[in-house]
Amino acid sequence: MSAITVCVPRGALFDGSVERLRAEVDSLRAFQRINEGRSNLAAEQARRALDKLPRDCMSQRGLAIAVLAAAHQTNGQLEQAYGAVYEALATDPPPGGSYHGRLLFTLCYVHWGAADLPAQKRAAGRYLALGHELGLVESSAVACSYEVTESQG
Repeated sequence: MSAITVCVPRGALFDGSVERLRAEVDSLRAFQRINEGRSNLAAEQARRALDKLPRDCMSQRGLAIAVLAAAHQTNGQLEQAYGAVYEALATDPPPGGSYHGRLLFTLCYVHWGAADLPAQKRAAGRYLALGHELGLVESSAVACSYEVTESQG
């Protein structure tokens, strides 16, 4: 029996909630693994999380996509890093909220790591506009730092 099913009282879970909880844990573990420098394991756990997380679990999906892109980039798979972000931007719900902020942050990060500063500035402009539109102060601040990077290069 998994630790998740042991820790949650019997009857407290609805159908699918254990799987959702496991998927959320996978996304958090993926984040932990990328920070430990274990990019292959991070990518595996992020993919597993994305396969299991429901579409409405936007915060954790955004985190898993960010980790997956970072893991690909760390492994020298730049096209896959871009692909993870672009696929999510194209297939998930229309832009809005912190989920799309995470995706645009990730896109800025991948551009920065690839030293594609003009593309980074374009992505940062989109990120900044979203931050202003939705009142996401932290997103606006981070987007500004990515916009400034090109002029300092």
